[in-house]
Amino acid sequence: MIEKKLIQNVKKNPKKIIFIHENEKITYSEFLNHIFYFSKFLKRKINKKSKVLLLQNNCIEWAIHYFSIRLAGLTPVIISDLMPYHKLRTIINENKIRYVISDKKIRLKNLNLIKNIKIKKSKDSSYHKFKNKISGNEIIYTSGTTGMPKGVILKLETSYQVAKMINNIVKVKKNAIELLSVPFFHSDGLGRLKCLVLNGHTMVINDKPNNFVNFFNLLEKYKINGFFMVSSGIEILKKLSFLNFNKIATNLEFIEIGSENIKKSTLNWAKKTFTKAKIYFHYGLTEASRSAFKVICHDKKTPKAFTTNKGIIVDIIKNDRKCKKNEVGEIIIKGKNVFSGYINNNENLVLKKNGFPTGDYAKKISDRSFELKGRVDDLRKINGHSVSLNEIQMVINMFPRIDQSKCNFVIDRNSGGYKIHARYTSKTLINQNKLIYFLRKRLETFKIPNRFTRIKQIS
Repeated sequence: MIEKKLIQNVKKNPKKIIFIHENEKITYSEFLNHIFYFSKFLKRKINKKSKVLLLQNNCIEWAIHYFSIRLAGLTPVIISDLMPYHKLRTIINENKIRYVISDKKIRLKNLNLIKNIKIKKSKDSSYHKFKNKISGNEIIYTSGTTGMPKGVILKLETSYQVAKMINNIVKVKKNAIELLSVPFFHSDGLGRLKCLVLNGHTMVINDKPNNFVNFFNLLEKYKINGFFMVSSGIEILKKLSFLNFNKIATNLEFIEIGSENIKKSTLNWAKKTFTKAKIYFHYGLTEASRSAFKVICHDKKTPKAFTTNKGIIVDIIKNDRKCKKNEVGEIIIKGKNVFSGYINNNENLVLKKNGFPTGDYAKKISDRSFELKGRVDDLRKINGHSVSLNEIQMVINMFPRIDQSKCNFVIDRNSGGYKIHARYTSKTLINQNKLIYFLRKRLETFKIPNRFTRIKQIS
């Protein structure tokens, strides 16, 4: 398992830096000792196999707490730290959670808040005694784009195998420094964390993923060798012509892009700008441990999709049949490593006879090669998060005096990403500040429309 590999990396090079975050650095040995001390605290306090909610922003402590929960024989429940309170309350209740690790104030009955523990230095011999195999599940919550978030149940063994196979494809060097610009609570960020621990390199944590100047400064400051970024982020980088990418391009060895569709022009820009970097397009979803296949983009030959999860089969389906060459259909995943189900949602446990429909569609090039085309439904990615217009419209319609609403995605000419414009009907003029305050209580920040317009009638 991942923890045993972490111990091996500590024995080989205990003083090597594993994380850099702002002005803080931590070695592999210190990281492991913190995990052991905190896991002992959890074992004394919490019954085995209980669920523990992990609710924090991107920081070194998040990684320590995650592995501590696993090591203590508990089930980590992972959610966004931006989750609205009413959704958070539902998640806590449906999982019967009694313990939460967070730096936020949460006031609910029978809920015990565990804050960051000050950990004393320990002797390195403590972790040599570890022999137990860690098994069980972890639960990762989606952002709730179509209403309430879904709790995806994943086997720990599956996520280990996926991380191992990703490392075999990307082949990050042991002395490499990686920049993480997606949150750990996102399944992409969690996947990169597991790849890091297995491989034994160094990671710089960027807790301001939407600040692209800060991202560039980190690339330059630490001479970063590789990074993961969502497709819309690459599109924004392309627009920032005032940044001198030649300064950092010589150090870059790999770039992972995922999981939304990326324009060919944007991909070609990345190839020309970062000439020494190997570029991988990563397609995945939480239900497949965030990884189904990778496309080797830097290869001059026809790009092929490499399955990064041997327990998952990827098919392109149209009208309940497999697509032929050059046909477009929905991506379906199946196999032993597909998620075990959703928390308290029996309806979604019944998969189609062909497998699990992802909601993404692609063009079939060959049996191992696909071209991602986009979404079947109204979902779009904003800052790496899936956003549904139906959910936003439903919440806007809850506001007093608003009769109907209609939202649209609009392409931002400056960033290349999406903005949300909302139109609504009402008998009287609505105070926009009050409306935004109302929405912030019920929606994540990235789902709040950028513009509101009152109209006479919605067509």
